[in-house]
Amino acid sequence: MGGAASSTSNAMDKIIDIAGKMGKPSLQLQSKGETKGEKTENVAEAEPGVVINRRLGAATAIPAFDNIKGGGGDDTITYENSTYDRSQAVIYGGGGDDVISMSSIGDSPHGAFGGDGNDTISISARHAGASGGAGDDVITVAGDYLVSAYGDAGDDVITASGELVSRIEGGQGNDTITVNGTAVGLVSGGFGDDVITVTSENKFDDWSDYDHGTGHVHGYYDGYKNPPIIDGGRGNDVINIDGQARVVHRAGDGQDVITVSDKTEFVTFGKDWFDSVLNLDDANFSYENGELTVTFEGHDDKMTIRAAEGEELSWELTSDRTFMVTVNKAAETSVDAEAGAEVEHDDQTDQADS
Repeated sequence: MGGAASSTSNAMDKIIDIAGKMGKPSLQLQSKGETKGEKTENVAEAEPGVVINRRLGAATAIPAFDNIKGGGGDDTITYENSTYDRSQAVIYGGGGDDVISMSSIGDSPHGAFGGDGNDTISISARHAGASGGAGDDVITVAGDYLVSAYGDAGDDVITASGELVSRIEGGQGNDTITVNGTAVGLVSGGFGDDVITVTSENKFDDWSDYDHGTGHVHGYYDGYKNPPIIDGGRGNDVINIDGQARVVHRAGDGQDVITVSDKTEFVTFGKDWFDSVLNLDDANFSYENGELTVTFEGHDDKMTIRAAEGEELSWELTSDRTFMVTVNKAAETSVDAEAGAEVEHDDQTDQADS
């Protein structure tokens, strides 16, 4: 190794320091609480690839991979200043309210797992991923490619940004999710009353190439080519969309409020992806004061769809499970419905001509 290492036993206050020099990683870990006899390492200078494992009480060089475990207690872990492109680091906070920060690191994948507790995780890397674990977590993830985050159980706050934000999931709890990406894959709120805000630049050049009802463009999904898929999940969610998107709503998902700024496709399912019980043939569309309300006979589900900045909406049924909503810049609303669907417009209900 590039420096000296020592091990001490301390049941109250443990500190691990790795000073970054000339592209080597810099890490600081501070832990308070019971250690159950585990040892602590103090490393002044470490080569890229050092592994800190508090269970083993060892600091061992393994090329290009850092595995850092905080263990029990409230840990503070900072990993930064690694310019070795092939290095990979994974941090495990363990139990407790941990603070984990990773920045100024190489191009390889890096990730953090908060574990149980109310954790704060911040990662800035080319490939970045984070999982909060149980607890009310605050997760901030930024990267160029394959950015992902999982809140798991608890009321989480997740902020993700990057060129390709591949997958963001809130998990169980009332989550607040904010995503800003050039391209965005899947954003899911999970169980709970979530607030989801998604900004994406991706658009379909030709919506006729879109395979309505499957989520694919001629057989595959590519986050670089398609607008994001947004799934609020169970609960009464608030969804704000800047850009084009595809919104999924299943039977039992609740009463959602969705604000759109561009062309958006809505897809309905039953309780799972293959159940067609929530069918648009049984849907009622009502448009009044700039809001499109969609309800379903025999279900308590409701979607309230609004246009951003007070603009007008138009919509079109594209299959028995999909309908397209378009934001009109001009203050004129048009309706195009399949035969048999009920459409209520300006307080009057119409039946589409057969």
